[in-house]
Amino acid sequence: MRDRPSSNGVAMRTLHVVYPNLIDIGCYSHTIDLVGEKFRTPNLDSFIHLWISLFVHNPRARLWRKNRTGKAMASYSSARWWNKWEVMSQVMAFFGDVTPFLQDHPEMSPATNRKLLELLHPTTKDYLQIELAAVVDAGEVFVEATNKLEGDGPLALTCFEVLSTLNAGIQVCHYPNVQAITQELSGGTPAVLQQWVEYAKACVKPGLQYFLDKFTQDLKETVGAFKAARLFFPAKVVELKPDAAAVDSLQAFPFFDKSFIAALKYELPSYLAKAADTDAGFDQLEWWKNHTADLPQWSAAASDVILVQQSSAAAERIFSL
Repeated sequence: MRDRPSSNGVAMRTLHVVYPNLIDIGCYSHTIDLVGEKFRTPNLDSFIHLWISLFVHNPRARLWRKNRTGKAMASYSSARWWNKWEVMSQVMAFFGDVTPFLQDHPEMSPATNRKLLELLHPTTKDYLQIELAAVVDAGEVFVEATNKLEGDGPLALTCFEVLSTLNAGIQVCHYPNVQAITQELSGGTPAVLQQWVEYAKACVKPGLQYFLDKFTQDLKETVGAFKAARLFFPAKVVELKPDAAAVDSLQAFPFFDKSFIAALKYELPSYLAKAADTDAGFDQLEWWKNHTADLPQWSAAASDVILVQQSSAAAERIFSL
């Protein structure tokens, strides 16, 4: 598991010389984080940059905003796009109060205040609202997926399901904020409504396409490995009902050679029988620990696969000072 800077790629290629059976996985959550940077929202980009700068070094402004809305300002870090999404989501929730708030506090960073009010002028405000609604709606599934991928525990076993849910979310296109704003701006005129909807889709399309290209092409091999990793999730394996041919998918992990794959196939019937009795909500790590003796091949393989991480967040938390 590594972040994606080129220097880390060079290090991984060097390690491959000494450890040829390594699996090279770039951090998925960092990759998903880049989706938001691909959205094309010129008005929103300008607005949110100014909005964040208005509060980031101004505790009095944050206090005024909290007293007005009843909510503390969302925290912000430039290292994560989802932090910016949380700020945008909060702006979306109180959008109607943004202009009055700025007008009531002209002394608050006057130059920034003035620029924000210019973006809220009727000539640009509608575009800003649509861009904001599109990013909040389209970005929600990515933020949810990132939060899951950056958690703790044997996430290798559920990573593929998270990616599948994210992909389904893209296909469903559930954009409630866009729907509400386009209805309001169109005044019920179908042609105008359609124009606004198309504009909203165009705003987020580059980001969505980036995700699809990355995870169906560039990262296809490692995604395949996490798909195969589901075989080590006892409750899931009952649903999948794998046969011997399905076990071959574990060759996506280079540290499993053909003889070991054959041993897993031989032990597969016993594994399926044991897995059939698993209860909902069981502890996966405890389950494999309890079956070390009666499923020696599969438990050994599980101990290797569970260590594979799809995100560098857990390691960063451990080594952060």
